[in-house]
Amino acid sequence: MSARRLPCLMVLAWLLAWAAAMSGADPADAGAAPSGQPTDPPSAAPHTPTIVFYLSGTIAQRDEEAIRSAVAALSSASTIAVNRERGFARIRFDTHVISVHQVAQAISDAGRALTQRYDPRVVLSIPDYAKGEHALQVDRVLSGKRLLERVSITQIDRARGLFAISFHPLAGDDLSATGAPPGFNAGHLHHPLHDPPPRGLGLECEYLAQDDAAIILPPAFPSGQSPSAAAPAR
Repeated sequence: MSARRLPCLMVLAWLLAWAAAMSGADPADAGAAPSGQPTDPPSAAPHTPTIVFYLSGTIAQRDEEAIRSAVAALSSASTIAVNRERGFARIRFDTHVISVHQVAQAISDAGRALTQRYDPRVVLSIPDYAKGEHALQVDRVLSGKRLLERVSITQIDRARGLFAISFHPLAGDDLSATGAPPGFNAGHLHHPLHDPPPRGLGLECEYLAQDDAAIILPPAFPSGQSPSAAAPAR
């Protein structure tokens, strides 16, 4: 082989290798949602979760627009998806900037402006709840007096450790002197349940980030009661 042709063959070989590499899946696409499905933007911080807020039944287009507008007005928050048939919205936000309670309040206020009650709720999953003495230990955490002044907690599936959290209206005394976001926030249950002993119970727990079609939520508050009048009991 002549020395003149060798560089040309080397260049051709390099081009073929480059084309083969480019034809494969981009590593950045690993785990991407199927075409047409909404995808979550990359998280900027570990305290920037996506949480499903379940609403009271199906919603219409105007409801979706009102929810998206209300969420967009919140600092750090964005609406990832709204499912009108199932009645939920997936919201991403920084829990060090705004609280879960503030997102729920914004959704409630959006419904009130349309003379609708959305009764937003989030679902907490504690997979090992029913094992051993975990149920008794978890129940102590979930029955905290200060906690139940802010939210109402209902067990919806004991075997799977699923709990629905409803929100009482934010009040002036919910404003924290420390500058933390007001009302109930993710860490108020995550830390005592998940942190290792002795600070916590060392249990896995999470607020649902994806809809679980098997979940059927009971009414957010007892029939005939407004959120502000409902007793904060499990």
